[in-house]
Amino acid sequence: MKRKISEVKMFAILTKLLSKEKLSELERQSIYKDQEGTYNLFGAYLIRPAGYVFVLTKKNTHTEIDFTDLKNAVTWATFDHINNINSARKVLELDMKLTGAVENVKIYEGLCRKTKNIDTKIIYLSKLQENRIKRNTILSELESHIGKAKEWQYKQFEINSSKYSKQ
Repeated sequence: MKRKISEVKMFAILTKLLSKEKLSELERQSIYKDQEGTYNLFGAYLIRPAGYVFVLTKKNTHTEIDFTDLKNAVTWATFDHINNINSARKVLELDMKLTGAVENVKIYEGLCRKTKNIDTKIIYLSKLQENRIKRNTILSELESHIGKAKEWQYKQFEINSSKYSKQ
């Protein structure tokens, strides 16, 4: 029977085995969730859930950004970490646009249910469809950026795995 080791015990074991320099290097290359539910990325970013959003904080700066989805926050942090500023900016922009599109869908769904006038209902249905298409287009573009960030993370994992397995 395999015994599961808690993150605290694992960290204590790693601390004993590795030097502070190695631990610092490992932290700069890792993504993990601590006991309080905060995600630590690359030793430079923290992401914590706060109600309906995820708040990303960049350590040692005044940067604090709200994201609607954890994947978007991790993607932004990954691009910022590798200095791909244009992609990071685009992810933030798409996340904000997605919020508006989702809210518009909710509004027009409610208006469609409430209205009795056929002409008004047709207009609301048209706007509802337009916003659903907009939402799906934004989600598709976000998924593309998320895929690129994951690809970079996997490459880094492979590089680091081979580097540490040779030591």
